[in-house]
Amino acid sequence: MGGRLKLVRYIDENHSVTLGRVKPGEWVAPWALFETQHRCSAIATKPTQVQVYPKFSLLPTLRTHGALAIAVMEQLAVQLHTLSFQHGLRDVRAAHDRLRYYLVNLSPPEITGSTVIELEYPFKDIAADLGLTPETLSRALSRLESMGNITRSRNVITLYSSFPTAAG
Repeated sequence: MGGRLKLVRYIDENHSVTLGRVKPGEWVAPWALFETQHRCSAIATKPTQVQVYPKFSLLPTLRTHGALAIAVMEQLAVQLHTLSFQHGLRDVRAAHDRLRYYLVNLSPPEITGSTVIELEYPFKDIAADLGLTPETLSRALSRLESMGNITRSRNVITLYSSFPTAAG
């Protein structure tokens, strides 16, 4: 099954903040199970089907079915890690360095030769996640490309072994 959702919170009628993205098989905002009122909207960015579980019946089920409870905790942990990583990227001043750490996070632990990364989201969404404008992201991509660290073709980026990692 395909599909993709973007979770947003509206600040006012003209502004919103992206809280995350949901791919097939993932829970949509599992933290909402533990809130009395949830202020998040899910927007389908591709044709999407969702399975809805009523909160009043799901919470008792989680209490009695450990495997399901662990699946929800895994989703929460992944989402927390992603948000924490994205928040930490905001402290990296140079746009090309911020982009570099983002790409390293998407790649296997060690880059040997070259690593191909197919980006799952449009560049404008990646720019927003990184706290950059699309134009600044484009310049950062061009800079990494001119440095010989990457090549790109549409939504595919190839990282080369000369690409500095977080340790390098």
